[in-house]
Amino acid sequence: MAKSKDAYRILVADDNVAAAESLVEVYELEGYEVLIARDGLEALEILKVEKVDLLISDILMPNLDGYNLCYRIRNNAQLKDLPVIIYTGTYTSLSEEEAAREMGASMFFRKPADIKVLISAAKDILSKPRNYPHRIPSEREGNEMMHQYSAKLVDKLEQSNLQLEATRTKLGHSEAGLKRAQAVAHVGSWEIDFSADVSMWSDELCLMMGLSPNENKQGVKAFLGFVHPLDIDFVSKRIEESNRSLSDCAFDYRIITKTGIVKHVHLERKFDFDATGKVVSKHGILHDITGRKLIEENLRKSEASLKDAQALAHIGSWEIDMTTNILRWSDEQFHLLGLKRGEVVESNELFLSMVHPDDSAEVNEGFYHTFESFENSSKNFRIIRRDGIVRHVYCEWKFEFDDKKRPLRIHGIVQDVTEKKEAETKLADSEKRFRAFFESASEGLIVLDINSSSFIMSNPRAEKYVKFSEEQLTKMKLGALSPEFQPDGQRSSEKVQGFIASALNGNIPVFEWVIRNANGEDVLFEMRFAALHEATPQILVSFVDITDRKEIEKKIIDLNEHLEERVQERTADLTEANMALEAFSSTVSHDLRSPVRAVNSFAKIIQQDYGDKLDPEVLELFGHIVDSGRRMTAIIDDLLKLARYGKEKLKFEPVNMNVLVNGIWLNISRTLPHSATLELTELPELIVDMSMMQQVVVNLLSNAIKYSSKKEHPVVNVWCEETEKNVTIYFKDNGAGFDMRHHDRLFGAFQRLHNARDFEGTGVGLTLVKRIIEKHGGTIEAKGEVGEGATFWFTLPKIATAQN
Repeated sequence: MAKSKDAYRILVADDNVAAAESLVEVYELEGYEVLIARDGLEALEILKVEKVDLLISDILMPNLDGYNLCYRIRNNAQLKDLPVIIYTGTYTSLSEEEAAREMGASMFFRKPADIKVLISAAKDILSKPRNYPHRIPSEREGNEMMHQYSAKLVDKLEQSNLQLEATRTKLGHSEAGLKRAQAVAHVGSWEIDFSADVSMWSDELCLMMGLSPNENKQGVKAFLGFVHPLDIDFVSKRIEESNRSLSDCAFDYRIITKTGIVKHVHLERKFDFDATGKVVSKHGILHDITGRKLIEENLRKSEASLKDAQALAHIGSWEIDMTTNILRWSDEQFHLLGLKRGEVVESNELFLSMVHPDDSAEVNEGFYHTFESFENSSKNFRIIRRDGIVRHVYCEWKFEFDDKKRPLRIHGIVQDVTEKKEAETKLADSEKRFRAFFESASEGLIVLDINSSSFIMSNPRAEKYVKFSEEQLTKMKLGALSPEFQPDGQRSSEKVQGFIASALNGNIPVFEWVIRNANGEDVLFEMRFAALHEATPQILVSFVDITDRKEIEKKIIDLNEHLEERVQERTADLTEANMALEAFSSTVSHDLRSPVRAVNSFAKIIQQDYGDKLDPEVLELFGHIVDSGRRMTAIIDDLLKLARYGKEKLKFEPVNMNVLVNGIWLNISRTLPHSATLELTELPELIVDMSMMQQVVVNLLSNAIKYSSKKEHPVVNVWCEETEKNVTIYFKDNGAGFDMRHHDRLFGAFQRLHNARDFEGTGVGLTLVKRIIEKHGGTIEAKGEVGEGATFWFTLPKIATAQN
C-alpha cells in the first residue's frame, strides 16, 4: 500500500545553497519533509542514519560528485532500491544523461526545470515500487566513465572561466558604480539565478546584515534568519504567497543584524521568466528605512503627545491656509464642540453658529474685524455644543506673514475654560460667604501678617473688644495689644512666638491671653491661632471675652469644694428613705396583709355557716366584703412587686422570645380559660433579665386577653421590627381599646382607664412593665381607639443588649 505524501522524506544533495533551498521551498509547500546535504559524502552519512524515500542530487559537487554518489548507492545492499533524480546545470548533454542513467539514476533533469515537472516527477517515483533489476556497471566500467566525465568537466570549467573573465571585465565599472549607489542609498540587492544555479547578495546587503562582503552567498533560510522574531510569521507568509503565485511583492519589516542591531527595511521581490514562461531567476532589493521609520515614529509620537496634551488641557487647535482657504481642526477641537470628525465638515460658519446667542454679535464682529485688519486677538465667550451643553471657551489666534507682509495663514486655539469660570464664580461666592461670616462672627477675628507682624483686617466684634477701629488696628503691630507680661509671668512678645510657630505647623493652639484695650484696661480672652494658606504666611486670630466664664468657673470651684459634704447629706437622706421604704414594705407585707386575711376569712365563715339564716341583701354585702378583701390582697401584692423590682439588680442572659411568649400564653390559657387566638411572628433572641421579661410578657398578654374578652373573635398579634440600633416588640389586641386623651395616665400606679366592674385589676401592671423596660434602658409606648383595640410596644437598644 502506497504511503501518503505527508510521510515521505526527500534528501537534496547540492553544494549551491540557494539552489538547494529553492527545492526545499518547492517540496515543503507540497507537504514533504526535506533534508539538505552539501556534497555526496554528507549525503551518504545522512542516508546511514535517516530513512529517506527519494534523493535529488547535483552532479558537480566537492568531495563526492553525483555520479559516484549514485554508483555507491546502487552497490549498497541497504540503499540499492532508493530512487535517485539527477538535477544538474553543468552536465546537460544527452551522453551525460545516459551516463547518469548507467550509474543508476531514476530520472535526469536539466536546471532550471519547471517546478510543476519536478513536483510531478517526485510524485511519480514515490508512487511506484522501488525495484531496479537493470545491470549495475562494474568497477572498471565505472572508472572509465568517471575518467571520461572528468575530462569533460575540465573542458567545461575552462570555457566557463573564459566566459566569466570576459563578463567580469564588462561588468567591472558598472558594479563599482552600483556599489557606490547602493551605499549612498542604503539599498542592498540579491539574486537567485536558476539557470546558473547561483545566489548572490550585494556588498551593501551584506553590510546591512552585519556581514562581510565575502559572505555574499546566502540562501533563503539564512535570509529569513535575520528577520525580527516578531515579524517572522508575517515575512514567511508573504514569501510563501509570492512563491506559490509566482508574483512580485513588496513590504516593510524589521531585521536583527549579526551584531544585534534592529533595523527597519523595505523588501521588493521580483521574478524573471524566459520566453516559455519558466522562472529563470528571482531578484530584489532591501532598502534600509530605519532613519525614515524613526522620523515617522517621532512624528507619530509628537502628534500623539500633542493630541494627548490638547485632550488633557481641553485645548483644540485650528488653522486656515490663506493661500488655499483650507481650514483644519484638531481632534480635540471636534470633541470640544461635541462633534465627531467625519460627521461634519469644519468651517468658520459652523463654528460661529455654535456661539451662544448672547455672545454671537460681539464674537462675529471680532472675527470680521480680525480678517479685515489681520490683527492677532483673543476673546472669551460661550458656545452651545451639539448636545445642548453650554461651555465657556477662550479663543486666541495669530497671523503668519511672508517677507512682503502678506498673510500666509492664521492659526489659533480654543480652550474649554468652563471649570475655571465655575471655580472663579465659586471663589467669588466663597469670598462673599467668608466676608459675611467674618463680619457677623460672634467672636473677635483679626488677620495677622507674619512677615510684618501687623494686622491686615478685623471684624466689628474684635473692634468692640479692643476698642480700636479697623483703620487704627491696621496701623498697629502685634505687641501693641498686649501688656509686657502675661499673668503667668512670661513676656508677651516671647510667649506669642510659640503659638505662632505651632499654628504654622498645622496646629490650632488654644490659650488664654490678656489684651490691653484702647482704654488701658487688661481683659482676659480665650484665643485661637489658625494658619491661612495664602501666598504670604498669615494667621487668623479668633478671641472671646472669658471674664464672665471665669467668674462662673470660680463659683463652680466653690460649689465643688462643698460637694462632698452635700453628697454625704444626700446619701444619708437616701439611706433613710430606703429604710423607710423597707419598713413600709414590711408593714404592707405583715401588718396590712394579716388584717385583710382575717377579714376575708371571717366573711367566708359567716357566708358558709350562717348563709342560710341571713337575708339575701346581707349575703350580698358579705360577698362585697370578700371581693374587696381579694382586691386589697392583690393591691398589697402589686405594691410589694413594685418595691422589689425597684431594688433588684438585672441578671442578663440570652432569652428566646418565641419560646417565652408561647410558654406564657399556654400557662395563661390553662389558668384563665378564654377564646382568644394568638398570632405570633418570628421574634429575635434578646439578652435580658429572664424573670423580669417574663413579668413584662405576662402583663401585656393578660391585658390583651382581658380587654378583648368581650369580643366575639378576640385576636392577639405579637410581632417584631428591627432597625440598625433597636429591637421593637408589639402586642396588639382587638378589644375595648382606650381614649388617647387619657394616655398620660396609662402607666401611672393605680391609674385605671376602665371601670372595675367591667374589667378587674389594680392598675399596677403597666407601671411595673414600664419600670422593668426602663431598667433595661428601653422605652414603652401605646396607642388605642375606643372599641377598636390597643397596641403596646417596647423598644430595647441593640447596642446595650450586645454589651450586656
